[in-house]
Amino acid sequence: ANMRLIRVRQGDAVKLRWTTDRPIILHLHGYDIEAKVEPGAVTEMAFTARATGRFPIEEHRPNAKGGHSHAEAPLVRIEVYPR
Repeated sequence: ANMRLIRVRQGDAVKLRWTTDRPIILHLHGYDIEAKVEPGAVTEMAFTARATGRFPIEEHRPNAKGGHSHAEAPLVRIEVYPR
């Protein structure tokens, strides 16, 4: 219910700034961008919105097999609309 939606246009420069109270790794699906966010610091996730569509940003959590899993719901969704 408190998930955020960010709308941008294709070609826009996007900068997201993240803070946290615990170490996390965020992943922007569709763009394959990961950002490690540490407590007490601001981490920037910057990209040019080239691909159109809806892209979730989710927390990656390590799993027992050496891969990762996702948190229950995306933290944010980015919608990129054509110009």
